[in-house]
Amino acid sequence: VRRTVRIDISDLARESAVEDINATAGAMIGKARSKTVETDLLGVMTTNYTSSVGATNNTAITPEDVLSALRTLKNNEADENLVLAIHPNQEYHLLDDLVVTSSSGSDQSAQGQEAMAAGMFRSLYGARVISTPRVGTGTDTNVMYLGMLFNGKSLGYAVKNIAPLIEFQRDASIGINEVIQNYYDSTGILQASAFVLVKSQTF
Repeated sequence: VRRTVRIDISDLARESAVEDINATAGAMIGKARSKTVETDLLGVMTTNYTSSVGATNNTAITPEDVLSALRTLKNNEADENLVLAIHPNQEYHLLDDLVVTSSSGSDQSAQGQEAMAAGMFRSLYGARVISTPRVGTGTDTNVMYLGMLFNGKSLGYAVKNIAPLIEFQRDASIGINEVIQNYYDSTGILQASAFVLVKSQTF
């Protein structure tokens, strides 16, 4: 798919900027592009899934759901380079289940200590955890989050940058300088058995 990222810099913005406006535009392009790539990568899991855990009539996912997904990948011999991609609302329920809170505010487990200190999981059951609102949604019996546990090597991404990497174009009639980047990319699942949908109802 052809992609275009465009940032408009007005003459006033350029002349009044205290920082390097071109560097700022480049950073904005990079951030926009990375968000789009992440959305596309995490959007490969649709409701046409082979294996799934969780329920569409329940807003919560549990550690047992993730363990069940891990068991599926082990049986499929696809349990290497594991990534758990979940929506922040799904992460909330996992944190709530796994972190022990008390009047002293302490948690003696290593997992709980990490979550209490960082407010997140870096890993869970051997999988790197990615919590992002760019996890997709779909519809089964209800609208649901399309989280997934998968083998990272089975998620494909192809990209072709178009030269020149950055182009500039001026529209003098409105005093705007356009900073443009064009590229082509695509995502896809290389091995369906290396993915398990981790679903829960949106809320």
